[in-house]
Amino acid sequence: MRRRTYNNGATQMAVAGVDEKSGSTHAKAWIGQAPSSSQIFAFLLLGTTALLIAGVQPVVLGALVDEARLSASAVGWTVAIEFVTIGIGVAIASSVWDPAKIRGRVAIAAVVLIVVDLLISRLTGGGILADRAVAGLAEGVLVAPAAIIIARAPTPARWAGILLVLQGVAQFVLAAVLPGTAMKAGGADGAFYVLAAAVAISLLVVPLLPGHMARLRVSAVEHPQNSWTLASVSSLFSVFLTYAYFIGAFSYFGLLARQAGLGLEQVGNVIALTVATSILGSAGLAMVAQRVHYYTIATICLCVNVGLIVFITSLPDYRSLLLAGTAFGFFWGIFTPLQVALVIENDRSRRTALVIPGVQALGAAGGPLLCSAFVTQGDARGAFASALVCLIGAFAISTWLHFRTKPAEPAQ
Repeated sequence: MRRRTYNNGATQMAVAGVDEKSGSTHAKAWIGQAPSSSQIFAFLLLGTTALLIAGVQPVVLGALVDEARLSASAVGWTVAIEFVTIGIGVAIASSVWDPAKIRGRVAIAAVVLIVVDLLISRLTGGGILADRAVAGLAEGVLVAPAAIIIARAPTPARWAGILLVLQGVAQFVLAAVLPGTAMKAGGADGAFYVLAAAVAISLLVVPLLPGHMARLRVSAVEHPQNSWTLASVSSLFSVFLTYAYFIGAFSYFGLLARQAGLGLEQVGNVIALTVATSILGSAGLAMVAQRVHYYTIATICLCVNVGLIVFITSLPDYRSLLLAGTAFGFFWGIFTPLQVALVIENDRSRRTALVIPGVQALGAAGGPLLCSAFVTQGDARGAFASALVCLIGAFAISTWLHFRTKPAEPAQ
C-alpha cells in the first residue's frame, strides 16, 4: 500500500462526516498518514492475538475446574475480571498514552502477557484470578493499536468488521483444536502455553507499528473540550448495553441448550454455528459498511432478537436451536462493527471512539454478571430475559441519538 499524507494547513487531519446518501459516518481520508500494508498487518495481528482468550475461556476455565484448581463459582468472576482489565488497559493505552510511544509499551505488554500465561501453571484459586487480571491489562494494551488506527480510518466500521472476522476465525479454530491437542496432553496449562506462543509470535511485528500517529483533533470551528458530551457518553453506554446483551445471552446458550435436552455434542454444534455465523455477519458488514446506517441495523436487530429470545426460552428442539443460533450470531456479527459509526456520529473528534474496545470489554464482563443473578441451578431462561432488557435499553439510547437535534456541521 502506498504511503500517503493528507494535510490541512500545518496539521495532518481529515474531517469526519456523514455520507449524504447512506448516512454512514466516515472520514474523507485517513486522519494523519495512511498506514502501510505492513502496518495494517501488524495492528490486525496484534488485535487478533490479544483477544484469543475470549474464544477459549469456556474450555480452558472448565478444565481448571475439572483439575480442582478453580471453583465453579469463581469461573464467572474470572471471566469478568479479565474483561474489566482489558477495558482498562485499552482505554489507558489508546486515549491516555501518547500514540507515538506505542511500540515500546506494546512490547512490554506482550512480554508481561507471555509471563502470566506461563506462570498460571503454578497457580490455583485466587492466584488464577490475580493472574488473569494482569493478563487483561496486557491484552488491553495489545489491542490498543487496532483501536488507535481504526479511529483514524476513512471507514472505521469496515476495519472494525475486518478485525472482528479475524478475531472470530482465530478464536473458533483455537477452541476447536486445543481440546484434542495441547489440552489433551497438558490440560489447561497446555492451552495457556499455546496462548503464550501466539503472543510471542505477534511480538515480532511490534517494530512494524507506526513510529508516529497524528493526534485526533477537531476543526477550528469546533471545541475540543466538547468531545465528552451527553450524546457521546450516551453512545458509549449504548455500546456497553449492546455488548452486555450479546455476551450475556451467549454465555448461557450452552446451559439453556442442555435444559432443552440437547447432548454435549449437540450443544457444541449450536455454539460453534453461532460463532461461525457471527464471523459471516462481520465479513458481510465489512463489505457494505459505507452503505448502511447503524440505526437501520439496530432497528432490525432489536425486532429479530426480541423474537429470538421468546423463541429460545420456549426450549425448542435441536434443529430449531441451530437456526436460532445462526440468526443470533449473524446479527451479533453485523451489528457490533457499526457501533463505531454510532459513537463517531456523536463525537466528530473521534476521541471517544478510542475507548470503544474498552467499553465493549466492560459490557462483556457486566452482561454475564447481570444474567447470573437471574439464573437458578435448573433454569437458565432468566438470563435471556435480563439480557434482552440491555438490548432494549441500547436501542432506546440509539433512538434518542438518532432523532435528537444535531449540531450544525462545520464549514468544509
